[in-house]
Amino acid sequence: MKSVIGGVGDFLQVVDSATLEGQIRVYTHQSCGEDFFQDLHINAEVVTFDSLDELNSDYRLTHDTPLDRQIFQVFQLPERSRQIIDNFKKEKEKLIGIHPVGSKFSNKHWGDQSMPIKKMPVNFVKGIIESNDDNEYIIFGTENELEEYKSQINARYIDYPLIWDSLAHVMLCDQVIAVDSAIKTMASVKRIPSVVLVGDYEDEFRDGTFIEPYESQGILTKIKYNNLGEEHLEQVKSMMV
Repeated sequence: MKSVIGGVGDFLQVVDSATLEGQIRVYTHQSCGEDFFQDLHINAEVVTFDSLDELNSDYRLTHDTPLDRQIFQVFQLPERSRQIIDNFKKEKEKLIGIHPVGSKFSNKHWGDQSMPIKKMPVNFVKGIIESNDDNEYIIFGTENELEEYKSQINARYIDYPLIWDSLAHVMLCDQVIAVDSAIKTMASVKRIPSVVLVGDYEDEFRDGTFIEPYESQGILTKIKYNNLGEEHLEQVKSMMV
């Protein structure tokens, strides 16, 4: 059986391939895996894992064939999600999407290795928004992830319980500013310019799959960091549309 391993970013690079298969298998740490494929009418057997050791011990992995990945995708949004964004009214000419927090699984994995986690501090996000009043801003994340931002930043928040309803809003953005995340990958596969904050450590899969192909196409600009600070904020501001 054809399969894909990972999170929503990985799913987004195989959607076009998955639609050609009668059934696929999905190995994921994301609780939204079933909804992601079901909403696209793709027959997916979803296998969840809590650790890489648990994943690697699954005997089915040795029998599966990876789905083909493409850096750009032509898939259509689910009808429900299209209707939601059709009803979204822009208040200003340019809309900037911000995704400040990476997945809990990824942050635990890298945090346990003393690597930079995927998170923009509240003041960092405030600095982006306050730098240009001519733009409109939306902030992506789960309800729990965004709680501390909502208490301090007046913006529009995209925290739908169904993943496609949030991902669809990326299509409205003129630019995305994000940590290395599914929102950034949604922008990438749909050719929407993005500025991506990337932990300054070696990760061949991350860089070779999600960063460098889009850099070479002029879609993505990366900023590496260990501890996000004023110098990184100034870099982001200089790259904003």
